[in-house]
Amino acid sequence: PETTLQHAIAALDDITNPDSYIHIDVNDIRVVCGDALTAAICFECNSPEAVGKALDAKFSELNIPSNTVMRTLFSIVCWKDVSMTELSSAVNSLRRHLRDQATFTFGVRFTDISSTFRITALLAVSQEW
Repeated sequence: PETTLQHAIAALDDITNPDSYIHIDVNDIRVVCGDALTAAICFECNSPEAVGKALDAKFSELNIPSNTVMRTLFSIVCWKDVSMTELSSAVNSLRRHLRDQATFTFGVRFTDISSTFRITALLAVSQEW
């Protein structure tokens, strides 16, 4: 997307897409974002193992310490033939790169995209950020 507004619309479309296998709705967004500073990030990875490293890179790029993330909402878009092992590994990699107390919510949508994971996240961070 070329503008911040287009980026925000694309991120919300990824997160709330009704065709998702595991669906996230507007109420989920309210729970995650209510009364907190929020950040939206998007990234792509070629393997489940790279997902956590890419999340850390985004945290670093935006100067967000991972220990300030209180609640998360992840949309994972991946190819239709992904194995449950690969998908579980990607989800676990995301979870490992957050503090233990962080609430973790995710949705999954399968598409005809190549063998990548496209991750869109809304993060609620503490006031220390």
